[in-house]
Amino acid sequence: MTRFILICPTKDCSLDTEKLVKSLIVQSHKEWLMLIVDGSTEKEELRKMEEIANSDSRIDLIKEVKDNPGIYSSMNQGCMAIAKFAEETDWIGFWGSDDWASDSDAFKRLSDFIEDNKMNLIGVNILVNKGKYVNKKTQMEGRSAHYSRFERLRRPKTLLNDMKWGKCPPHQCSLISKELLGNGAIFDTSLELAADLDFFLRQSCKGASVANTGIDIVRIQNGGVSHRKVRLRTREVARVYKKHLSRHWIITMIARYARRLSHFFD
Repeated sequence: MTRFILICPTKDCSLDTEKLVKSLIVQSHKEWLMLIVDGSTEKEELRKMEEIANSDSRIDLIKEVKDNPGIYSSMNQGCMAIAKFAEETDWIGFWGSDDWASDSDAFKRLSDFIEDNKMNLIGVNILVNKGKYVNKKTQMEGRSAHYSRFERLRRPKTLLNDMKWGKCPPHQCSLISKELLGNGAIFDTSLELAADLDFFLRQSCKGASVANTGIDIVRIQNGGVSHRKVRLRTREVARVYKKHLSRHWIITMIARYARRLSHFFD
């Protein structure tokens, strides 16, 4: 049976994390694990995070390494921890503490899809699903988070061709194979906001294959740090494209933000 492993970086946000955990515990598909990498600094938050971790045997909690803080460092720390026990059939995802499962059957729908399409998914390294963004203040659902608006791909596609035209799998909607996980430390921590883009583009240049399931699995709360540091993110995106795509990077940059504008008309 398919098992899903979620890596969740947190810092002083036990209320959000508790909401996420509750959405996992009620899943009808029971084969999941969650690793919380916690960088909390307040004693009360540390106590609450330990309570959350003790609420279910499928949840584990490790402390963020203090000499290298940050979300991508925490993700790397989580990757290195689970690389020791992850199996070939596992799928690994990265959710923030302010994300949560769309409904109680989200993992079941995804597991059923994987089981029904085993032959089509041979060689696939990345599964991209769907989600919706949620307004932090009103908690109203907004635009969709997706890889393709018009296709539900059962046949794997090479990722590089899509990324050259500005597409990028939303990391909250994406699951990667054990093969891509390797021994961990998959994110470039010199990047504050665009290390997920760098990871997907780096893997695409190596021939990674992606399948778009079209399955709604996650709710993503708006208002994160990338929304508050738009200029920094734009500079990092340009840096990543220049690094991997050489002269094609300008076309990719234009295509990326043209796609972003089109999302407002979903």
